[in-house]
Amino acid sequence: MNRRLLVALALLCTGLVVSCAAPVSILPAVPTTVPPSVPTAVPTSVPTAVPTAVPTSVPAAVPTDVPTPAALPPMIEPGDRIGDFLITKGEPGDVTFQWELDSTEGANASEYHADVDWGTKLNVSTGVYDESHSGKLDETWADFTFRLFIEERPVNLAAFGTIDTEHPVVGEMRAWNVVVVADKPGELEVHDLGQFAGKPLEESWTTFTFLPPVTADRVYQRPQTSEKAKLDYLLYLPEAYGKDPQEKWPLILYLHGLEAKGANLSSVAREVLPKRLKTEGDLPFIVVSPQGDGEYEFWSEDVMADSLMILLDEIQATYSIDPMRIYLTGADVGGNGTWEIGLRHPERFAALAPVTGYYDWNDPSAVPANICDLKDVPVWAFHGEDDTTIAVERQQVLVDALKACGGNAKFTVFPNYGNDIQIPTYGEPGLYDWLLAQSRR
Repeated sequence: MNRRLLVALALLCTGLVVSCAAPVSILPAVPTTVPPSVPTAVPTSVPTAVPTAVPTSVPAAVPTDVPTPAALPPMIEPGDRIGDFLITKGEPGDVTFQWELDSTEGANASEYHADVDWGTKLNVSTGVYDESHSGKLDETWADFTFRLFIEERPVNLAAFGTIDTEHPVVGEMRAWNVVVVADKPGELEVHDLGQFAGKPLEESWTTFTFLPPVTADRVYQRPQTSEKAKLDYLLYLPEAYGKDPQEKWPLILYLHGLEAKGANLSSVAREVLPKRLKTEGDLPFIVVSPQGDGEYEFWSEDVMADSLMILLDEIQATYSIDPMRIYLTGADVGGNGTWEIGLRHPERFAALAPVTGYYDWNDPSAVPANICDLKDVPVWAFHGEDDTTIAVERQQVLVDALKACGGNAKFTVFPNYGNDIQIPTYGEPGLYDWLLAQSRR
């Protein structure tokens, strides 16, 4: 989950909310201090140290080194351009919000950096949310003040208006409708500051790097739709696929986390494994990443579970798949889905790799009655030691129970990590080497 979004969620019970019983809070924004380059006032008298000789074109009461309001940069209006970037408005469902990106902290406090895929319509504003749908979004918005600068030019927020949308994690949201579209790859700095209910929020400077487009001969993962399964999905074919028509390929079925649910495959593409596959053709698997939707633990719902099997059958009938080497993995809610789907269909998979997985959200110590159905399916589970969202004990009990059945299960716990272990799990070769060594008997 994006670090700045987690900051917002953490504000729920810190006094920056209308009610903790009906959470309405703010997505990360900032203090009311004004950047040094924007003067807040012009002196009305001349300090005694100012020389008496003043140019005749300048009033004697105004020092010549203090800029007048006319010297300030013009405000950004909809349709304006800053270099190769168009500053415009967006539509719900057609934009990516800045807090959805994976950002990294800069060398100094309150500095951040985020990469933006080519073609992204990026909303660079901060917003407020109403997780409980309590109808207090208007009230919360009235308590929120915000200033936005792009390349240190102030943005006329009133001219852009607002955009309301529904986020799968934080519920109803409202933000200023300020969207950046790049004509060419490049960097753009956004500076925001504001307050909520009179209290200053974190001031931040974020540098967005708009990445170059991916040329057609380098695209290995593409969006697809299965009419039979009624699922949209990303399909990755390795660079060498098809060169030997007789070769059968192992397949990974990847289940995304909670934030990627819905009807927009771009949110699935931002997860660590699909993001890697967009431009790298060296992973020796076919990878299918479907998009699910529904309430919590949606992968285990009957309709969704059945759709996944229909999709798997369709992929096997269409592509050159080795039926003995089909693997299931997923993170967060997808980790739950990996356990659930694996328990329903142990005969389909050569191995499972649940990342931050669990079984029953309402019962942290729950173990499924049929856990021993997986005793012949190798399992490598992953978790963060400091995970406060899905406690490590939730997955530990599953691994222990499987081992008690004589199952082949191992558990890797990353020290000093929380819920953010997708990079060390999917970004290193160890998991893939282990999967390739597993095959159904």
